[in-house]
Amino acid sequence: MNEQPESINKLDAGNALKSIVTTQQQVTNNYRSPLIFIIFASLSYALIIFSWGMTEHDNLWALGLYGGAIALFFAMGLNIYTLRIMGIKPIILPKTKTDLKFHLSQAIIFAVIIIASREVKLLGFEFAPHIAALIGGTLFGYLIYKYPFGGIPVKRKNNE
Repeated sequence: MNEQPESINKLDAGNALKSIVTTQQQVTNNYRSPLIFIIFASLSYALIIFSWGMTEHDNLWALGLYGGAIALFFAMGLNIYTLRIMGIKPIILPKTKTDLKFHLSQAIIFAVIIIASREVKLLGFEFAPHIAALIGGTLFGYLIYKYPFGGIPVKRKNNE
């Protein structure tokens, strides 16, 4: 029973960190949501943006807004449920400053896209909701694909 701490050399430490990064990448790739889900969720979000930009007084675009919101809520709930079944707890509320900055920046970007969609259309540019829905849906799909668990993976420096 020798309880003296073993020293580790720099090469072994570097290999251990590379192994951790490789494992994180493999987990992300193996447990990422299916592409059909990502497309469905991003199209639902694009429908919300488009419908909000197109609504005027009493028209049926509000129905598209409600339908998109219900579809998005269902898709994201199903995704969270599926991840929990697989034993992964997705980040819903940020726990670190980095995650908080990441989520706040997303909220600001999407709020600007939604508000600009409506306001620019009211100024006379009829295709603003189309462009905003394309940008918002694509960005949403990219974020779901790139960060499937809801947060930024911890990046380790070489000396950690």
